[in-house]
Amino acid sequence: MTFSILQPGLRVTAGRWHWSFLEAVETTLSDLRSMPNKGSPKNLRATSVRKVRSWAVRGFPNHLILYDVRTDHVFVYAIVHGSKRYARLLKERS
Repeated sequence: MTFSILQPGLRVTAGRWHWSFLEAVETTLSDLRSMPNKGSPKNLRATSVRKVRSWAVRGFPNHLILYDVRTDHVFVYAIVHGSKRYARLLKERS
């Protein structure tokens, strides 16, 4: 299973925290690759994002990967802090 990531404006800096976060995201994405339906469904109203699921980034429980399981890959809409109101963000990116 492959991944498509839609994250406009993603900025990567060389800070230590940033690299550990990115490594945790990669590890979490690998976990999702083996069991893509393990994330919790978000049950959003908009039909374009109705099948979106979320799963916490390993080691960063306040950060969520928002994704959709497609036929042959996992489509990542965004990686967000859990306190964000992400319904509008998902609609904009669908």
